[in-house]
Formats: sequence, structure tokens, C-alpha cells
Amino acid sequence: MSNPIILGAKRSKGTLDNGNTYDSTKIYVQTAMKPSPDQVGFSVSEFNWGDSSNYDNLKNVKFPAEANITYEMVTNGKSNQVIVTDVQILKPTPKV
Repeated sequence: MSNPIILGAKRSKGTLDNGNTYDSTKIYVQTAMKPSPDQVGFSVSEFNWGDSSNYDNLKNVKFPAEANITYEMVTNGKSNQVIVTDVQILKPTPKV
């Protein structure tokens, strides 16, 4: 299996009108679509990666970029969620 390709990242930090705060980094990873007669190719999956400080590790990366992504799967008993715990950029992906 090849390493995942990160297509981009976004940080978000602030305070809502009700006073609640938010602070996150999201990464966008190229994901193969399940082959079927009605779909081919790739889509994008969004993953949370901690707080907005993680964005600083990616802000100077030339995207798309190949990466090692460490994650854990957690559940509340009804649904599963993938939580990214670490991202290590390997190299930019050559443009074709």
C-alpha cells in the first residue's frame, strides 16, 4: 500500500457568539473511491488533526504531498471516528 497523499490543510480558531471557543486543524487526504460502474478515481476525505498549532507544521509544505499519517480509531459505541495523531511529510508529489 502506498503512502497517503495530503492535498491541503486548514486551521480554524476563534470564539463563537455564545462564548464557546474552537481550535482545530483539518487535513484533506486523497481517498480512492470504491470501484463501481457509477464511480471511478479519487475523492477527498477530511480528518481532524488536533488544534490549530498543528497547521504550523504544514503551512510551508508544497501540496500535494506524500505523508505518513498516524491515527487511532475511537468509538462511542454507535459510530467510529478516525483521529489523526501525527503527520510526517515525506515528499511533495510530482505534478503530472
